[in-house]
Amino acid sequence: MRAPAETDASRGAPEGAAPLGGAQAAREAGSCSGAGLWPVPRARAFLLRRAAGWAGRLAQAEELPLEGALGRVLAEGVSAPGDLPPWDVAAMDGYAVAWEALRRAGGRLPLRGRAAPGQPPGELAEGCAARIFT
Repeated sequence: MRAPAETDASRGAPEGAAPLGGAQAAREAGSCSGAGLWPVPRARAFLLRRAAGWAGRLAQAEELPLEGALGRVLAEGVSAPGDLPPWDVAAMDGYAVAWEALRRAGGRLPLRGRAAPGQPPGELAEGCAARIFT
C-alpha cells in the first residue's frame, strides 16, 4: 500500500506517512518501485483504523425510501431472491423501422410486425414498425 496523500491525523493516517504527491509523483517514482510502500502490517493497521470510523456511521443506519437514498451508502449488501427474468435472454430487444418513414411520421409509427426467435417477420410493412424479440 502506498502512503496516503494526506497525513492529517484526524483522517487516520499513521504518523510519519510520506505524502505520495498524486499520480505525477507515482509515475516519476515508478509505479513498481518500493519507494513509498508500506509493509503489510502497517497498511493493515491503517485500514482497520479508517474502517473503525466508518463502522460508527454504519451503526446509525436508517431506512429510507429509494428516492431519499441518492448519495447515501448502503449499510448492508443487496441481494435479489432470484433472476428476473428467470431465463436467459439477450438485452437487444427493440424495434425495426425505416428511418425515412419514422422521420416523415414525426417519430411515431404504427406497430405492424413481430420478430421472435425462430419466427422471422418477413418484410417490414411500408410506414410501420416491427417489434423484435431476441
